[in-house]
Amino acid sequence: SPSRRTGMIKSAFRPSDDPTTFPFNIPSNWFAVTELRRLNATLTEMGGKEMREAAAEAASIAEDVARGIEAFGSAANPANASEKILVYETDGFGNTLFMDDANAPSVLSIPYLSPEGAQSPIFAASRAFSLSPSNPFHFRGKVGSGVGGPHVGMGWIWPLSIIYSLFYAEASDAEILRGLDLLRESTAGTNCMHETFWKDDAANFTRAWFAWANSVFGELIMHLIDTRPHLILR
Repeated sequence: SPSRRTGMIKSAFRPSDDPTTFPFNIPSNWFAVTELRRLNATLTEMGGKEMREAAAEAASIAEDVARGIEAFGSAANPANASEKILVYETDGFGNTLFMDDANAPSVLSIPYLSPEGAQSPIFAASRAFSLSPSNPFHFRGKVGSGVGGPHVGMGWIWPLSIIYSLFYAEASDAEILRGLDLLRESTAGTNCMHETFWKDDAANFTRAWFAWANSVFGELIMHLIDTRPHLILR
């Protein structure tokens, strides 16, 4: 779709492989800012003229993208016009898409992929939107609630969304324990994370072995051992 120059990076596809509605995916751009700044630090440490020039270029692109996010990456919450939240996609002309998808980069995964993005004053409200019925891909059923996406379809919850939501430093112990219980139930006795599970029946799932979800779940447990050992080592 048409777009204006914003300083951000365009994408024709989302992390889920579904086509974008508008070309600037905000979570992906937050991830790019973080990685470009890390690249700048690595290249600077390596030293040498070429490395310093490449580091400066990475830093310049990161700042362009960050300014674009600041200028175009948020808008009034459709569920509460008194507050601003991150949009999922935009075209820079004022057209925006409010939603979140389970696949990362996503709004929910920002604390995992881009901790500095989670420090944004509007992140808490953006996260709350993602975990509410206002997000068209947030589903609730007999098993529990979580975020899915158009890739598999309505009513299918992705364990990835639950896992990423638990990396948030401001999540309460109670929320984390509820999330871990739901993740255990979502395995339906297989001891593996799946791609998705049906909101009303955890035994109805897609992909019996989904390496992405299994790997990030392992990272989550290690993260919680470091940050909240009282929840895991008991």
